[in-house]
Amino acid sequence: MINNNNNLKQHTEVLEKTLLGDRAVDFEFREPFIVSGYRRPGFSFKQCIHSAFYAHNETINVWSHILALVGFLYHCLPVFCLRSNPFTDPFVYPLLSFSLGISAMFLMSSSAHLFNCMSAKVRHICFFFDYAAISTYTFTAGLVFYYYSRPTNTDLKLMNSNCLFLCISAAISLATTYLCCASRHKWVQHKFLLRTGTFVISWLFNTLPFTTRAIYCDSKLECNTVAFAYFKRQVFYFFLAALSNVIRIPERFIPGLFDFFGQSHHFLHILCSLGAIDDFVAVELDMNIRREILHASSTVLPTFGNSLGLMIAVLLGNIAIVIWFAVHCPVSLQIDKQLKTK
Repeated sequence: MINNNNNLKQHTEVLEKTLLGDRAVDFEFREPFIVSGYRRPGFSFKQCIHSAFYAHNETINVWSHILALVGFLYHCLPVFCLRSNPFTDPFVYPLLSFSLGISAMFLMSSSAHLFNCMSAKVRHICFFFDYAAISTYTFTAGLVFYYYSRPTNTDLKLMNSNCLFLCISAAISLATTYLCCASRHKWVQHKFLLRTGTFVISWLFNTLPFTTRAIYCDSKLECNTVAFAYFKRQVFYFFLAALSNVIRIPERFIPGLFDFFGQSHHFLHILCSLGAIDDFVAVELDMNIRREILHASSTVLPTFGNSLGLMIAVLLGNIAIVIWFAVHCPVSLQIDKQLKTK
């Protein structure tokens, strides 16, 4: 009896680690130009956890953002514990919101790639939450860029009204989550272009305070060359990340060669991680260097309500969109495939 149980356990473990080709899995589980290394659909929660510790075509996607999260926490925790205490200084609230947004993005991304082989519906829901986390992150980027990096020498209404700027940013965040979730069942042939495009628009708007200041800066204090250097580098990282996500290079040219290592999504994860951390460094520099000029020239300063509280509201709105799509997500692969052909 014991031998039979051991044999069954060994058989289950072998079956669990048996990887499949793209033709052996349903359309839902395939990625463009990735032809091997797929985990068997129908994994349990425990099996998904186990799968983090052996090679398949999602292993790098899981670990790249786990390691990015660890690296980011190593960098940001001393900021809040030693230099900028959010419990005593409301001016730090936007930076805390941004750090939570970055951490949530990394954590949700890793989780989505780890658990997406449980079922077709769970796969959709995993990535719904992934899109919501990215959209919330971009909103928190808008918070820090507005409160720390906006120009003080312009009459542009958008730069002088936190209500206007943050309301537009929140609307873009919610619209981005909605469109990205919808792209899993509509506009499928252009899904990568749509998702990348919405996030690029969000990024362009939320970084507008920094880019506007770079154009109008007229003093050494305003033209913070150190922060500018980090900002320019993250522009380069995010540009390469967006490009790789749309054109799917290098796997487009040699399908199968980059299934386990070197596919475009791996570069997307690494480049976005580097860009997000550079963003954090740039806005932290602005927070410290420009504190006095921002206090002196504006009555628009961070409070719990217009920073952390607003982030929570946007997060809840994005979660509500995810729940709506999860409830209406097709439970049948046949129905889902019909949707994808429309």
